[in-house]
Amino acid sequence: MELRKKEQTLVKQGHYDEAQKVKGKADALQSREKIKIDEDVSESVERKLCQIRKSHELEIGVFLKRIQRDRNDHLKEKTRNSQRFLQRNKNQIHDLLVKHGQESKRIVAVLKKILFNIKLGNKVESQKSKLSQSSSPLKSPHSMKNK
Repeated sequence: MELRKKEQTLVKQGHYDEAQKVKGKADALQSREKIKIDEDVSESVERKLCQIRKSHELEIGVFLKRIQRDRNDHLKEKTRNSQRFLQRNKNQIHDLLVKHGQESKRIVAVLKKILFNIKLGNKVESQKSKLSQSSSPLKSPHSMKNK
């Protein structure tokens, strides 16, 4: 700013050559200051971008960890559910086999009883027929009294 004021003073005084030199110095100084400000701004922007990138990377890392944790939890839950369903199916199969075994034993017992009664019935019938055949030639004690 001082060089610009000096330049204007020299122009008013009519020292154009010297004013031109001061103007060149002022332009060069202004150019250097502008470059320095631009570099400072660029560095500041780079720092901010770096901070933002780091912040985003941290956030992404947190999200990825959460996703992985949720994925692992989901897989654990799925495994627990699968094991529970498998156990339930095993229990149902076991119950059905036990029920089937009980039914089989009951049916076998009923069939044995029926077969035993049939055999017993055949033996009784055969004994009755034997008795009826053996009693006809003999005289019964009642028939003797009547005579």
